[in-house]
Amino acid sequence: AWAWTEFRHDGYGRFRSLEGAWRLDTVFSYPGGELPIQALRTAREGKALWLLAGIHGEEAVGVEIVYRFLTTFDLNGLGGRLLVLPVANPLSYASISRVTPIDGGNLNRVFPGNPDGLLTEQLAHKMTEGFLRKIDYYVDMHAGGAYPTVDYVYILNAEDLSRAFGSRLLYRAKETLAGTSVSVTRELNIPSVV
Repeated sequence: AWAWTEFRHDGYGRFRSLEGAWRLDTVFSYPGGELPIQALRTAREGKALWLLAGIHGEEAVGVEIVYRFLTTFDLNGLGGRLLVLPVANPLSYASISRVTPIDGGNLNRVFPGNPDGLLTEQLAHKMTEGFLRKIDYYVDMHAGGAYPTVDYVYILNAEDLSRAFGSRLLYRAKETLAGTSVSVTRELNIPSVV
């Protein structure tokens, strides 16, 4: 059995880390805060999955799904690494905004980012170099913003992964929007679902 221990950080107070198994890392520091990521490395070797939510601050449903997953799913059966970024853009999340309030940037339109750019571009760069280029699978939890439910799943480059979500509606886009996190993972042939 895992021992749960709470950590508090900005809007992350509801999220928990697993004592002894979870490691909390700082992905990115900015004036007034940090962006923490939870990483679980199990005793069994395996692939790395990155589960991300809150790339747009007004999409709270994805954040809630990640919270419920972490607090109800039995993680004892996992192998490999599970990386969880429950709120990818804490500044837009805190302001319930699609964009980062400091620079007006839409985080999911500036990937792979720019290390010398605006704050949002720097965040995208850190996420790309620190994680997107080093994972085996990617799940990006989006929601509908003002209309909280999205009742479809994209088929991007891993139809079986998209179908595993059980949605009755699957959407196969003709192209991926430039500057999205999945534009990076598709380019790297990392199985991805949104």
